[in-house]
Amino acid sequence: MALQSAGPGLLIASRGAVKLGRDNAGPIQPREHFDETRRTEPSAPHAAGISRGTDVKSQFASGNSLLALAHSAGGIILILGTDGTIRAISAPEGAVLRNCGEQFLARKFSEVVGDDVFPPFTEIFEKVVKTGKAQTLEGAADLDDGEHRFQMQCATALEIEDGSESLCLRISGVAESRHADQELAISKALLERAEQLADMGSWEYDVERKNFTWSQHFFRMLGVEPRESKVSVQEACPLVHPEDRGSLWNDVAKLVETGEPLDNEARFVKQDGSIRTFHSRAIPVKNFSGSVVRLAGLSQDVTEHKRSENALRVLSRRLLNLRDAERRRTARVLHETAVQSLAALKMRLTQLGEALTDKESPTYALYQTSCVLTDDATNEVRTVAYLMHPPTLDIAGLESALRWFAKGFSQRSLIATKVDVAKGFGRLPQEIEITIFRVVQEALTNVHRHSQSRSAEIRLIRDAQSVVCEVQDHGIGMPPVSADPNVPHARFGVGTAGMQERVQQLKGTFEILSARDSGTTIRVTIPLV
Repeated sequence: MALQSAGPGLLIASRGAVKLGRDNAGPIQPREHFDETRRTEPSAPHAAGISRGTDVKSQFASGNSLLALAHSAGGIILILGTDGTIRAISAPEGAVLRNCGEQFLARKFSEVVGDDVFPPFTEIFEKVVKTGKAQTLEGAADLDDGEHRFQMQCATALEIEDGSESLCLRISGVAESRHADQELAISKALLERAEQLADMGSWEYDVERKNFTWSQHFFRMLGVEPRESKVSVQEACPLVHPEDRGSLWNDVAKLVETGEPLDNEARFVKQDGSIRTFHSRAIPVKNFSGSVVRLAGLSQDVTEHKRSENALRVLSRRLLNLRDAERRRTARVLHETAVQSLAALKMRLTQLGEALTDKESPTYALYQTSCVLTDDATNEVRTVAYLMHPPTLDIAGLESALRWFAKGFSQRSLIATKVDVAKGFGRLPQEIEITIFRVVQEALTNVHRHSQSRSAEIRLIRDAQSVVCEVQDHGIGMPPVSADPNVPHARFGVGTAGMQERVQQLKGTFEILSARDSGTTIRVTIPLV
């Protein structure tokens, strides 16, 4: 049975053994049927608590009071304990009963409706207890303003406060009930249509009984013929991809244990053998003791989105590799052409200077200026070529390349930069070394542009599983929202997006840890296995 609201602190749950009746009357004995005829005939409707051959008002005074309350409040919900005591009474949909319902609390239901008219209710109670399914009956009763027909819906309930099972009885006017049923049918139809349009299915999981309730569209998403009955864990498990079953059930167990919402992705295998990826979100339903008794969730088929995402990631990785290759080629060309030409120019200028005899002449001053400009141009071209792709990165590895880069950065920016590398760090795969070097380059550029810090640190550590690189400054920092790389509008430049993209290509994590006036730390973790 699906989870339903049954008033404050109460949830409709599955069936359980319940014994209702007068203290001295013994267990309920089921009746064969309910007679439902018009009030003017000798046999009055039992569902309304009206017995044959008696005066309605005198015989059903207490019951009429209960029905009058239901009529005035637009319906009432009763929770009956296993001994037949009315444990709680409330109005549906937020209506207020004020103190009107207190006269019925802690009284036997049989006493409220009258001993002579109580037996007809036994059949509906017995059916609910036996089958666990809700039962509905209609009947009529005379109130002060005339005759009214009522609908009574009964289901088993779990009283969250102490976990004991009981009965939930909803009494409402027929017109209101039918209107509510119509509204519910419309809502269900709209939900079903929305699920189809979004390719999304809803579901519930009963933690105690370990079974699912799936929406019609969720059945279709899994390629299973829709049905109304529950789906056991044994039926559901084979539909989960074997490689994802362990992590999925670990996530469910964690949700049950912690009560935190679930957000995950898992692959499912349809009956035709095709594999689909579902993104699921689930929230826990807890009892008053804090235990999770049920999960309610939505799952969306994101297979096509994941395929497009993977294709885009492959393309992005190829573009990054092509860009790195082009940088390496350009750096080599600059070194082999422009740098060599500038070196030859410097040699010619030196010969020219040796030929000049008058050291005080304007010509000699021009020669000196030309030498300085040539030296500056040579250094700038060499720096550009090195930054595009440092030869040291290929020859000596990441540690040497970072130390060289940090030294040059300190000289250019006047920001003291320290490099701390774990002993025995060693070499890494070329793609990882290039990625970390580019991240450090961009991070130090941001330190110079934005942080107002006068110092920075680069830290490198590794183990058998991963390598971690941190770039930290001690500047003005960023507010928390601006520092979140997962918020699109918070990214503070194309460079940051580039860093994140490079790291994601290697299945790593990219973090920005920052707070106002507390500096900023860029942390990158890349798996090695």
